[in-house]
Amino acid sequence: MFKTTISKAIGALALSGALLTPTASADAATYVWVRDLHPDMYDYSYDPVTKRAQVWTDSRNYFIVSCDIVEYGKYMVKI
Repeated sequence: MFKTTISKAIGALALSGALLTPTASADAATYVWVRDLHPDMYDYSYDPVTKRAQVWTDSRNYFIVSCDIVEYGKYMVKI
């Protein structure tokens, strides 16, 4: 009887660990370079004070992207 109680406890622990493992890895953030996220744009300009990048669609129009981290001169965005 003692062995079956231990085996049930170990089985329940293994099952709960298996169910919790995928949710822990789903919280990991993925970062992408702004130029990879928005290819074929006219120009890119980064402002280190506000941590934002201007992505120019042509010579007059642009939109602003908030950057999370900068690595080796590449400004990364969380997707």
